[in-house]
Amino acid sequence: MTYTIRPFNPVQEEYEILVDLHNAYWPDRPDVARDWQMADERWNPKYLFQRYVYEQDGTIVAFGQANESPWNYVEGQYHLEFHVHPEHLGQGIKQRLYEHIDQILRQHTPKPTSYAAYTREDKEELVAFLKSLDFAIVQREAVSEIDMDGFDPTPFASHAERAKKNGIIIYTLAELMEICSDWRQRNYDLILAIINEIPGPETSTPQPIDEFYKIYDHPNYIPDGWFIALDGEEWVGNSSLWKVSGQDDRLDVNVTGVLPSHRRKGIATALKLKTFEYALRHGVRYIKTGNEENNPMYDLNLMLGFKPKPGWLTFRKEL
Repeated sequence: MTYTIRPFNPVQEEYEILVDLHNAYWPDRPDVARDWQMADERWNPKYLFQRYVYEQDGTIVAFGQANESPWNYVEGQYHLEFHVHPEHLGQGIKQRLYEHIDQILRQHTPKPTSYAAYTREDKEELVAFLKSLDFAIVQREAVSEIDMDGFDPTPFASHAERAKKNGIIIYTLAELMEICSDWRQRNYDLILAIINEIPGPETSTPQPIDEFYKIYDHPNYIPDGWFIALDGEEWVGNSSLWKVSGQDDRLDVNVTGVLPSHRRKGIATALKLKTFEYALRHGVRYIKTGNEENNPMYDLNLMLGFKPKPGWLTFRKEL
């Protein structure tokens, strides 16, 4: 049995092969080649991104990748991923991919000072592999999901009313696009402020505004499922939904947050209820979200009826 590790060839056929491989390993979160290709085309070339395929007797059975993070950049830190088809687990493939990528990165500038990796806690073989390489867990993201079938908003009506009494009005981004000429800049400023408050193992890196604007022409963007809370003219809170490619009965929460100056006024709950209304109107059954496990937003989600799902673990290895 022979194997080869080579750079990924960004053609449609290889995108399809890699996405099929990904979906075999992650059957509960299938992806589509279109989204991968779009993400690659939009990658900021300022940050390293390299993908390698592992061929066994001429067939791609795994791939790995390494990149710098545009969202929480740390000089010398590289994020690693390993994907192996379930039929080929236990053959030492991840180890070979890791050694290959590690050798390449050590010739790169800036030289690596740490590696980061990310996987779900129920992928026990991948968790064990990372720990065998001396990766340590630095954060757990608690994932939760709500089934809208039979959901009753009545017990939470008082929360939405409290936000209204505090002078808060909630609009969709689609509505604000019609009445606010500088909606792009205002939305960028709000999201940036919210992201800066989200707990994480690294400091958030501000996304360039032209990069952020690309979200508005993504096929999974939903302007009427994106909710903004205003206090007078001030944009103070956000909760936005995002389509999940290939899963019409499911939506993901993109970002939910409220500026520190406006917390404890029922705004986050009111925003969440707006996302529920959207899902019910459009026949969407499930909404999924993730929060750092000690983030109060996670407790709010559980209060609203979200149920815990396997969480995501962030690993780091100091070199």
